[in-house]
Amino acid sequence: IQVDPTTPGTVQAYQNLGPGMMEPSMTKEWLRSSCRESGGYVSPPLNDILYLHFKGFAHIQNLEEYTQVKSIFLEGNCLEELDGLEHCVNLRCLFAQQNCICGISPTLPTSIATLNVSQNNISILDNIARLPSLQTLSVGCVQRVFDSRTTESCS
Repeated sequence: IQVDPTTPGTVQAYQNLGPGMMEPSMTKEWLRSSCRESGGYVSPPLNDILYLHFKGFAHIQNLEEYTQVKSIFLEGNCLEELDGLEHCVNLRCLFAQQNCICGISPTLPTSIATLNVSQNNISILDNIARLPSLQTLSVGCVQRVFDSRTTESCS
């Protein structure tokens, strides 16, 4: 874990990608620290909300212990996929707008009722049918909609 040079007093973990290249990393230590700073608990199973937005994450990882989380805010990161949430079996709300997501992951927990993936790179809405609890879906503009139906406009 290194001190985040952009925000005094905050701790951020970085993964070394090579000379001069560092990527924010969602480590177990960082997750515990983030929960504590946002009014949550150091013990992962006690948290029901995770605030992971605007951190620059490219991957979702180390959430295996967060089995009781109900809402996750992942807005404004660098995510290309939503893999890594399969252990969050009680997840009801996922806010992953403003990322680089290309599709709906087949590993999303089936408990999701609200899914916001607007302002991403989604072109095909597949794997929606496997979310039986889904009540609210925000996608913004897509080129093709699930199954054989197609559309040229934004919905």
